This record gives sequence, C-alpha cells and structure tokens, in this order.
Amino acid sequence: MDHLTNQSSIDTDVTRDPQQIEALERLVYVGQRGGLGALRGPKGSGKSKILKSAAQELRGQGRRVLWIDSTGMTPREFLQALSDILGIGLGFVACETELRLRIRDHVTSCQEANGPLVFIVDHADQGSKKIVDDVRWLLGLLTGSSALLASVGRNCSKPWRRFIADHSLLRIELGRLSEEAVHELIHQQIPDCELTRDALAEIVASAQGRMHRLRQLLDLAMLAGSEDGETLDSVSWKTLSQELSPSRKRA
Repeated sequence: MDHLTNQSSIDTDVTRDPQQIEALERLVYVGQRGGLGALRGPKGSGKSKILKSAAQELRGQGRRVLWIDSTGMTPREFLQALSDILGIGLGFVACETELRLRIRDHVTSCQEANGPLVFIVDHADQGSKKIVDDVRWLLGLLTGSSALLASVGRNCSKPWRRFIADHSLLRIELGRLSEEAVHELIHQQIPDCELTRDALAEIVASAQGRMHRLRQLLDLAMLAGSEDGETLDSVSWKTLSQELSPSRKRA
C-alpha cells in the first residue's frame, strides 16, 4: 500500500538543523518513556524527516517501530493499515468491528510477549477528520512504555489540538522547549516537594529551553536530593551547577 512505509525503506538521513535535532531528541525521549508525542510544525518544516530519524534511533535501541502515513486515508483504511503492519492479514473484506477486535488482541499480546511498541503516524491530520478517534483508540491500547508518535500541521483542526492537549506526554514544536514544557518535564521526573519554587525557576532559566540541558539539570537535581535528603533551594542549586560546570572541571 502507498500509505505504508516499509522499515527497510525508512530514510536514515539525520538532519543537522539545530531546531530539527532538538525536536528529534524530544521525540526519542517520548519513544523511550512511552505515551503520546505530537510533533507540530508548518508544511515543509521537516516533520517526516524527523520522524524517520526517530524511527532509526528507536529501532537501534531494540524497539519495534510500526509506521503509517495517513495522508488521504479514511478511518477504514487507517484500521486496514494497522492490520497490515501488524501482520494480522485479514484482508480488506473484514468488517471494522472485526478489525478492531483483532488489532486490539494482537497489540495486547505483542506488548505482553515482546515488550514495548512504537507506532508512528505521519501526517496524522491529513486524512479523514475522524481518524483522530482511531488514533485515540490506538493510544488507549498501549501499555507500559509503548509509545505513539504523530506529526500534525501547526494549524491542525480543533479535534486534533484537543486530543494533543489532553493526552500528550510532551507537545513537541520545531524549536526550543517553551517554559511550560520545561515545567511539565520537571514535574514528571521530580516531585514538587523536592524543589523549592526558586530552584524550579533556576532550572528553567539554566535549561535555556533545550532538552539535553534540561536532562543534565534534572539528573543533577535528583542526585543532589538523594545524597543530602534535603530540599534544594536556588542557592544550593547554583552551587551544585557551578561545581559541575565545564569551566570548573577544567580548572
């Protein structure tokens, strides 16, 4: 089917554009952790390229990655595509109810027997408007660290925006992390009680909106918190950051 991309045909060209690299890193993070990662951006901004690079990275880590390009698809075609990439092989004669039952059972058994799955839905908003309901249903089948990564246009429809707002682990834009997204990741990894408000503000400022810097900062915060068992304030946080900064290490 034209809608399917075979794993061996995925373009493995990793972009060197800084904004796309940042978006790629965020997608891989969601692919590792599980849940929904939604990549938004205008047409021609490289969303498909980033998804392909994420697929390559996640496959290299041993994840089973399943890819669908839903451009122009009807809900029935979307379910058929899921059936095909999962290897269920029902053919186009199966009714939608049977397709859903078989897909549900197969996804459940695959996760139990073989571990996490990663579904990638490229151009998710470029098919029928009702596909958002099927993507929501698919997301509900995923357990543990299984993930669903989807690309949508920056001006996607209201149902897609609502779905992304309600269910995404991390809303991914081409560019730097917003302050809201930084706070969201902090609260996911570190309970509020471990950091004071001024320490949270210090981390947000130090991260500079970049995922790799945020990860380093959160690792520092968790390490310091586990060692002294105390709440980190902005003064202790600045001291810790300075002690581990590159300039201090070279001194």
